[in-house]
Amino acid sequence: MANYVAKIRIVDPDVVDRVQVDKKNTKNDATVNRWDLGNYKSTEDIDLKGGKFYLRLWPYFENVDPLPVWFKIYNEGERKLIAKCVLSELQRPGAKQFKDIGIVESGKTLVVPACLRLEYRVLHFWLGSLDVRNINGITIEHRKKLVSIGIVVINDMLNKNLQDQVSQILGEDTTTILDRVKLSCSISVSSDKFAKIGNEYMSAILKWSADKITEEAGVTEDDAKKLLSQLNDLSQAIEGLLFEKMRLKDIFRVER
Repeated sequence: MANYVAKIRIVDPDVVDRVQVDKKNTKNDATVNRWDLGNYKSTEDIDLKGGKFYLRLWPYFENVDPLPVWFKIYNEGERKLIAKCVLSELQRPGAKQFKDIGIVESGKTLVVPACLRLEYRVLHFWLGSLDVRNINGITIEHRKKLVSIGIVVINDMLNKNLQDQVSQILGEDTTTILDRVKLSCSISVSSDKFAKIGNEYMSAILKWSADKITEEAGVTEDDAKKLLSQLNDLSQAIEGLLFEKMRLKDIFRVER
């Protein structure tokens, strides 16, 4: 099974409602395939190729209809997907800001009540693509100011052209917060080494001893100690609620 595979199915019984699904190239936003869904239609399984592609979803109506379109996002792959919705009130010329509306586990579905002319996206799960609010130390006021200069997801904060503005917004906490950002964008562990404990929650592993990790994962003591150090750092970088829901396989490198 491929790592990131999505399928979209409209579940609104109103035959006039539609969801347009575009498979887009992440690098240049070119559309490589398109589906026009209505009346319980589904796409085929769409392989996002480890993040090379993403899905753009645009609900629309053929006639006037006050009700929302309902559709489901199916995760048919081995890794998590992220669903995002455009925030129309935050739009700036030439830019779009998206809010995380759900993380779809492998084999699970997400039901989306989508309103007219809203845009949604389905992406592969990566800490750097999550909203900046997930970084420990980013307040609501910080986030509002960051979004105003085009910083929406965690990885945006590493834009060198915006570093002076980021420093002004974060003040004396800039260095600490950016260290957390860099860790969140770069941390990974080997899926080969830690496959045996990949389904364990990171918060639970953090409470294990190095000896237990060595025994359960079949790795060296040095590997176990390094993992504990990484997880401790990550728990400090990411807000607690998100960290509690993350499994070790969420930071596995995709072995190619």
